[in-house]
Amino acid sequence: PEDIFEGAYAYLIVIFLGIPFTLMYNYLSRVLRSVGDRRTPFIFLAFSACLNILLDLFCIVVLKGGCAGAAVAA
Repeated sequence: PEDIFEGAYAYLIVIFLGIPFTLMYNYLSRVLRSVGDRRTPFIFLAFSACLNILLDLFCIVVLKGGCAGAAVAA
């Protein structure tokens, strides 16, 4: 629908800009796991999940970011 196009476009732009960082995390996580360190990637993932929840609330509710705020928090 036309009314959500602008928000969806902003969300996709921010998500696509974040793809290199996601790829880097996956690469470094695999390297750490291949040398036997499974704890560090797990701790980082747990921390980032908690941080995502807090940033979602902050960017959407406090900053009134809407869809782009949700994408920035992700």
